[in-house]
Amino acid sequence: RGERLWLVTDRDRLASRYDSAYMQLIIEQFSEVYSVADTMVLVADGLRTGPVYTSRGRLNRPARAGDLQLADWVTSAAEPGRSLDVVLYWQAAAPLRGQINTSIQLVAADGTRISHQDGPPAHGWIPPEEYHDQPVPDIKQLALPVDLADGWYRLEVVAYDAITHDPFGPPLPFHWFRLGDELTPPMEHLAVNWEDGITLTGVSNLPSWLRPGMEVDFTLDWQTAHAPQTDNKVFVHLTGPDGMLYAQQDKLPLEGFYPSSHWIPYVRVRDKYALTLPDLLPSGAYTLTVGWYDPVSGTRTLTEDKIDQVEIAKWLRGS
Repeated sequence: RGERLWLVTDRDRLASRYDSAYMQLIIEQFSEVYSVADTMVLVADGLRTGPVYTSRGRLNRPARAGDLQLADWVTSAAEPGRSLDVVLYWQAAAPLRGQINTSIQLVAADGTRISHQDGPPAHGWIPPEEYHDQPVPDIKQLALPVDLADGWYRLEVVAYDAITHDPFGPPLPFHWFRLGDELTPPMEHLAVNWEDGITLTGVSNLPSWLRPGMEVDFTLDWQTAHAPQTDNKVFVHLTGPDGMLYAQQDKLPLEGFYPSSHWIPYVRVRDKYALTLPDLLPSGAYTLTVGWYDPVSGTRTLTEDKIDQVEIAKWLRGS
């Protein structure tokens, strides 16, 4: 374990003769001490204990950053004050030329960029034109602030030209996680299943009565058995005694920060909703319903009971 190890290899051999796991081991353990043309001399002073990766990629659609195809990824557990270790595995979606850098960035739900690290995949040891069938490891490490607040975060990656710094495309989000204590149980448990795999598991903070002009703020708890194929919107409707719509909200989960197509199975997502009631609110029965729809086509997703919206609360307003 403590012995010095030497490895002499060329860049094409590193890219084409080894699988991704062995490539990653070499990149994690060795340092370059000399190179000439395509030949490199690498050294490792014993084998170091590597990071423990706790999350793996869940890609249900092609993920590209320009002509780089993201084949997979792993991360360590996120903890404030510690480093977050990330490995992306890239393949060439088209012939690559020139030096490519990637920037992995940690983004908060309000859009604040917390931390980032830039550099070429595989420490630059494998030129982009040598990317073959084996995914090339891209090892990054992000410093997490010790005072990082509880809440939702995501990792994004941008690929760009190392000379001009021109990006090859918009940031590619690939991993979401939540910091903080486990969510408390909802005030009211529900079990409403939609055909795309999403389940409404609870509702909290609904008022006991309605009055004109009030703000109705509440939360809904969601989870999924499997990630849906489309990024649908949620609608919440308050319908009055005359069948008219008195308040509504339509929005993507977490204001679009965490699309449902990327949800991790059976991980609860608690989302906030707000309705502003009109100044005129006739007496009678009011019903609050919720549902999902495709924002492009407008088509509503049906529940397993073949209905397109579900009643979650009812109020009777006196005269």
